[in-house]
Amino acid sequence: MEIKRIMLLAPLLLLAGCLPKEERLFRQAQQKNIDGQYKEAVRLYTQTLKLKPDMAAAYNARALAYERLLDREAALKDYEQAVRCAPGFARAYNNMGALLNEMLQYPAAIAALDRAVELDPGYTLAYINRGSSYFGMGDMQSAIADYNRAISMDDKSILAIYNRALALFEQGENQRSFEDFNRTIQINPAFMAGYLGRGKLRLKAGDYEAAITDFARVAAIMPDVKTGYYYGALAEFRAGNYRAAQRKIEEALSRDPGSATNQELRGDIMMMLNNPKEAYRCYLAARKLDIENPQRCEEKLARLKTRNAAQ
Repeated sequence: MEIKRIMLLAPLLLLAGCLPKEERLFRQAQQKNIDGQYKEAVRLYTQTLKLKPDMAAAYNARALAYERLLDREAALKDYEQAVRCAPGFARAYNNMGALLNEMLQYPAAIAALDRAVELDPGYTLAYINRGSSYFGMGDMQSAIADYNRAISMDDKSILAIYNRALALFEQGENQRSFEDFNRTIQINPAFMAGYLGRGKLRLKAGDYEAAITDFARVAAIMPDVKTGYYYGALAEFRAGNYRAAQRKIEEALSRDPGSATNQELRGDIMMMLNNPKEAYRCYLAARKLDIENPQRCEEKLARLKTRNAAQ
């Protein structure tokens, strides 16, 4: 699931001489953050905080830069310092909760996000993030309730609608989930995740041709990743279109040759194309690639061994 944060962007710089030094440094740091120069941004935020140690906005912004540098512990400390400096800083509580979600610390995330919505009852993003906390804990009813709150405030929030679709799917409410995936696509026809979710539901329902169309759309939107090709191959395979499935799984493998899932599906396709020798090679590759499951494809390999012995 996606979890989004918002960072206030710096307004246009005023004349340098009109601003205190810490404000000039802060704005320079904000620009570096926007430009993706996160290490330089951290350095400038640190200089800012030396001049103004109680500047909550600088701690919050530096935390975001630390996150982009994948230093979550430093980011969390900065969010904590931001809310110590400014106990009413709803945005910092939201950002802290979103980070804690990423760290799988869901109860702590909920506590931070509770505070965010207490301070700002109209804070749509905080409800979405808290919904994701509940989702992570397996409490789909609470997750859906929070996504509903967010949608009631912004009925075009793709993030809330998409996450609700996922939670509904987890509850087995496939039709409502399908409707939400549809809705995300209506809001944004280029929303890849909406096509992917809808395609998976169609695949599950046995509507293979419609699923193939959805997965083709995923591949068109994100041609450099395997996802659309892999699921497209799976849908073609289940529809009995084995040559088309082969073409798509080759596309997936060209983008991710180290995928055990790709290799196993290719093996299944090779079996249907009456090429057991190549299928055997694929199953061996899948087993070797899946470090966590060394028994992967064991039954398929055993069946092929028995088949070869009988011939």
